[in-house]
Amino acid sequence: MNKLTQKAACAALAVAAILIAGASRARADETVATDLKVPFSFLVGDVRLPAGDYTVREASMGKDVLEIVSADGQHAALASTIPATPDNTDKTQLVFRKFGHDYFLSRIAHEGDEREIILTPHLMERDVANAARATN
Repeated sequence: MNKLTQKAACAALAVAAILIAGASRARADETVATDLKVPFSFLVGDVRLPAGDYTVREASMGKDVLEIVSADGQHAALASTIPATPDNTDKTQLVFRKFGHDYFLSRIAHEGDEREIILTPHLMERDVANAARATN
C-alpha cells in the first residue's frame, strides 16, 4: 500500500460511529451490549463479519477480551482490548476505522465504559491479507 493511501486512510480515520439507543446491559460480567446493528461488513482482527445484528460480551478469558457474536450465532470473533479514555457518552457505540476498503472495529463504548482495540496500518494490512486467505 503506498504512503499516500496510508496517510489518507490514517488521516481520515473514517470513524463511523453507530449509536444504539436500544442497547441493553445484562450482567456486567457477561453481556456488554445487545441489538447492535452494523450496516456493513467489518473486520475484528483477521475475522471478517457480515453486516447484521450483533451482541458484544466479555469472553471467558476476562474483561480484556470481548466476543462479538452475530444475532444468529453463525459469526463470531474475539477482540483483545485495552481501557480507553471515555468520551463521556451514555450511549452504546461501536466505532469503526476505515483502512482501504475495509472497516475495522476499533472501539466499544457502553455506559461510560470504553474498550479500544489497538490498530496500526501494519496490523490492519496484515489482517486484511489473512482474512482474504481465510475466505479463499
